[in-house]
Amino acid sequence: MKKVALTITAVLFALTVVIADDNKEAQHSVSIEIPTVALVDVEDADGEAQTINLTPDVSAIEAGEAVDFNTATDNSLWLNYTSVVAKNKKRNITAKIESGDLPEGVSLVLSVGGISTGNGTKGEAVSGTITLGKNAKDIVKNIGSCYTESGSNKGHQLTYSLDMDNSSYDELIADSYSVEVVYTITDN
Repeated sequence: MKKVALTITAVLFALTVVIADDNKEAQHSVSIEIPTVALVDVEDADGEAQTINLTPDVSAIEAGEAVDFNTATDNSLWLNYTSVVAKNKKRNITAKIESGDLPEGVSLVLSVGGISTGNGTKGEAVSGTITLGKNAKDIVKNIGSCYTESGSNKGHQLTYSLDMDNSSYDELIADSYSVEVVYTITDN
């Protein structure tokens, strides 16, 4: 009986040591994958950008003067984006007129403001004005991993205006016109 009791005691002691070793330390691997992200949005004070209206101010025009198309401006929209790039990669944002037609002789001009919100490598806005057309033009260059924050007064302020080629004034027709501007974030 002493041998059986001693054997049971030895087995219980061995199990206690094994169980105790399991509780002292445990480990496992963690796999982390960071996806690439490329998101762009245009927002106004109410959220997603709505249609903006550009109409030259003719309230003070005198007979014999040309309509001043430079009075047609709007700066209510903001360009927001989020980007996570692969190693040693950069991105650009382009803008173009996707569809619709402008009045003869009239150009849609865009100016992209600087940026003070967000974090990361937010890129640089192209300085000056950009005349938009059917071909995409860079408006922000050298974007790395970053975010601009989301909403109005975040990211880059977009200022739209009209310009008129006075040599085409004879082809100008009074009517309503509409174009769709598309912004695209692309890898370099």
